[in-house]
Amino acid sequence: WLGDMAVYIGSESAKFGIDLEKTLDIIMQSNFSKLGADGKPIYDERGKVMKGPGYWKPEPKIAEMIEKQLN
Repeated sequence: WLGDMAVYIGSESAKFGIDLEKTLDIIMQSNFSKLGADGKPIYDERGKVMKGPGYWKPEPKIAEMIEKQLN
């Protein structure tokens, strides 16, 4: 099932001209921006990972990447 999803996502991103590798890189960089100054996750009282002080949302960078690909 996961393999089928990966193939579908890869083919759809190729069909629309979206660089999947760069998209995933941006998302991972955003995830790492959730870390605290010490490079470790910040947890709330329930054990959920909180967003660190340097957190940024990936969507604007993904949109910028796609915009550059279109031009």
